[in-house]
Amino acid sequence: MSKRAGARGIAWASGAFPQAIAFNAFAVLFFRYLTDTVGLEAALVGTIIGASKFYDALIAPGIGHLTDRIDTPMGRRRPWMLAGGLAMAASLVACFNIPVEASYAARMAWAAAGYFAFATGYMVFAIPWLAMPPEVTPSVQARTGMMAWRVAFSSVGQGLATSIGPMLLAAVGAGAMGYGLLGWGLGGLCFCGTLITVIATRGVARTALPARSPAGERAQWRSLLANRPFVTLLSLKAALYFGLGFNGAALAMLTRWVIGVSDYWLGIFTLALVAMSLLSQPGWVWLAGRFGKRRALTVAFAGLASFHLTLAFNADSTALLVAQACALGVFGGGVYMLTQSLLPDVIEHDAKLTGRQRGGLFAGAVSFLETASSALAIFVMGLMLSVFGYVEGMTPGTEQPASARLAIILCGAVIPACFELISLTILRKLDPDL
Repeated sequence: MSKRAGARGIAWASGAFPQAIAFNAFAVLFFRYLTDTVGLEAALVGTIIGASKFYDALIAPGIGHLTDRIDTPMGRRRPWMLAGGLAMAASLVACFNIPVEASYAARMAWAAAGYFAFATGYMVFAIPWLAMPPEVTPSVQARTGMMAWRVAFSSVGQGLATSIGPMLLAAVGAGAMGYGLLGWGLGGLCFCGTLITVIATRGVARTALPARSPAGERAQWRSLLANRPFVTLLSLKAALYFGLGFNGAALAMLTRWVIGVSDYWLGIFTLALVAMSLLSQPGWVWLAGRFGKRRALTVAFAGLASFHLTLAFNADSTALLVAQACALGVFGGGVYMLTQSLLPDVIEHDAKLTGRQRGGLFAGAVSFLETASSALAIFVMGLMLSVFGYVEGMTPGTEQPASARLAIILCGAVIPACFELISLTILRKLDPDL
């Protein structure tokens, strides 16, 4: 890849930063914020988050289709990214500044409206952004390198949201003021990151609008599902994101109520995880190049499942927690980078077979599966916590019963590991030459 193309690849990868800021703040902290600080019931929180993600899943294919069809002076992708990034930034501020003195119904409505705004903004940014890599470079190897840069930018955003964020809460207090400051700070970073990415990607090639298929849109969807590598990728994503949906939402509860450490150690955990994810990227790029993506992913999935399961056996050991974070960072970095690098390969494979550029349609379908799987996971988790007796609110001396702690262990460690092992079996169907 030329230096110019390499610079465009880095510019594209920078879009992972604002997404990671918003996504991880909501995924790790929002569920606990709504239950412990805002005082909403766990089942209701799961329903709000799950419903918004099902809504996301429904609009994702349409957004992908529109970004393939609508051109502007800024191109097909960048106007959507700008609008979506601004919505994400505004939703961070709104969602983490819910007036706790308001009525229960008002708090519920505020949380639902703000989270639906985030869900919409995230999709409007992510789908056109995901469709761009084949427009940056036709090289499969170069796109794998782009995904390593993506992981780097994503890791920085994740670190700020889930390391600095919990440390701020530990210093200021995990009350309304602490979360409010968190929302303003992360919202500002998301806003700046969006502007930087939109400006930096102005040099990405502008491909011609695809010709309309004479067979109609239903035929296009049927042809997508006839693409075996794409169907395998969808199955892999569905299983992976179902498990990760549980882990992400339960992590802050797992560290507080099961492992028994403060938010400071939650910050240290995610900081170590992010650092090791970053440091591991050259190794995964080499491993994929030397042995192929399928074999590299097999190693990554097996390691991730194993170390997620070990979280169930940590009882108040900060040293073990840091060691677990390092291992999860290494194997999670491989899973994240390599699974993301499969989508541009599938898009390119389809273009060679059909002669059509349908990146937005593919990205929309993948986003549909990712968000639907996460939605179902969070909805089920909310029901599980309620059934197992999770106590809402942070009144002095609040403790969770043994049944609630068991549910948190299942959601934060056991279920994610099981679905990562399922992903491992699906991976066997992947074309090794892809």
